[in-house]
Amino acid sequence: MNLRPARISPALLLAIVLGIGAAARLALALHDDGIFWPDEIFQSLEPAHQRAFGYALLPWEYTSGARSWLLPLLLAPLLRVGAALGGDRPRAYLMLVRFVFVAASVATAYGSYLLARKLRVEPLRALVAAALFSLLPPAIYFAPRALSENAAALPIVFAVALLCDEAPAFGAVVVAGSLFGLAPIFRIQNTL
Repeated sequence: MNLRPARISPALLLAIVLGIGAAARLALALHDDGIFWPDEIFQSLEPAHQRAFGYALLPWEYTSGARSWLLPLLLAPLLRVGAALGGDRPRAYLMLVRFVFVAASVATAYGSYLLARKLRVEPLRALVAAALFSLLPPAIYFAPRALSENAAALPIVFAVALLCDEAPAFGAVVVAGSLFGLAPIFRIQNTL
């Protein structure tokens, strides 16, 4: 009789951790209609609404050119698609934006696993990196919010992962440089 416990594959554990993180983020996205900080509205959704529907309250950063329009320009088609699917109800088009940000957050958690693996960390220990981000309460709470920090985290983690080889390929360096260039466009503080 074999009394040794069955080994669960790291891939299955990773899927479970990412699934739990995604479920927590989706539950919050579906049930939390509040705001934590005005920037999640005025620095992303309002300018996107202006581009999608032609009217909105624009903060001075957009009218004076102090802030990049990239994030609102990426969100505007989501608002239009959400409005087409759910009529003119704001909740319908905001849910689509929340789902995209949840997906980006889960992808960032996977990126932390990939980064650890690129640094030659064994799979079960790399799983801890994914679990830390996937199950971190602030990461869960802020995931569905249209904040520039959330948009910038994904390209940063994948750019670092691409550069972690001993001798990264030229294509990997180009893609990583592009991702590093994209992050400050979302959030200027990432330039540092």
